[in-house]
Amino acid sequence: MKNIFIKLSLVLFMATFVGCGEETTTYDVNNGDTVFFFFSNAANLPVSPDESIAEIKVGVTTKSDADRTYTVTVDAEATTAPANSYVINASSLLIPAGEFTGEFDVEGVFENVPDGVSYVLSLDLTPSSGYAMAGKEKVNITIFRSCPTSLAGMYSVTTTYAFHDFLPDFNPHTMNVEIFAGTGANNYYVNDFSGGLYSVGPYCPAYNTCSLAANRLNFSVNCGVVSWVNQVEPYGPLEMLTGGVNSYNSETGVITISFFATTYGEEGVSVYTPL
Repeated sequence: MKNIFIKLSLVLFMATFVGCGEETTTYDVNNGDTVFFFFSNAANLPVSPDESIAEIKVGVTTKSDADRTYTVTVDAEATTAPANSYVINASSLLIPAGEFTGEFDVEGVFENVPDGVSYVLSLDLTPSSGYAMAGKEKVNITIFRSCPTSLAGMYSVTTTYAFHDFLPDFNPHTMNVEIFAGTGANNYYVNDFSGGLYSVGPYCPAYNTCSLAANRLNFSVNCGVVSWVNQVEPYGPLEMLTGGVNSYNSETGVITISFFATTYGEEGVSVYTPL
């Protein structure tokens, strides 16, 4: 059921759930059973270097003149998140006096959530009194790294080459380029991965690489890390240089890309500075 309809009146708290084979249930807000429930069975917790918190809402069908507490326990079988990747704020596990709803915080621990990995934290609701509503007693929280970026624009790129066919000439090389937004969040591309060697440098006239589609590099930037997979240059695979710097500095806006063309060994480090 995607929606919960809650109707408050002077006497009654009505929670009606309609589905196959289900009956309408009426909860007496003053004298009825105390039933706790999660508002949703699923939540997302994107984790960034800044504060990352998911607020999980809990409801109850009766009112009280005192705070009411509950606990949440980790379902070990359904949970893939390591214990050090999240913190549950135990002090927030309550329904305030006179209220029908409350919320508790789950905070992600950035350094313990690897880039590109998605964890699940599965929590069960256990009230201090009353009981949990069937079907609304569990929430699954998806924990993942996510640092939204908006990096498309003009840059000055300086590339220092460790190997190409015309060294020591054309090294280093600086030029202005555009970084374009790719498909999907945090994805980008440049039209010449080599920082000019293939498009305007000596490879252009010598090897006819001036405007080849294979010069393009598609890459992603997430939480300070630059990465790519399955990229090729005109002569074969293009890989991230082993031990090289592939990073984004959120304070300066500088993007560093270290590349290695495996077929003939072209290798370089490109530093992109926003204009």
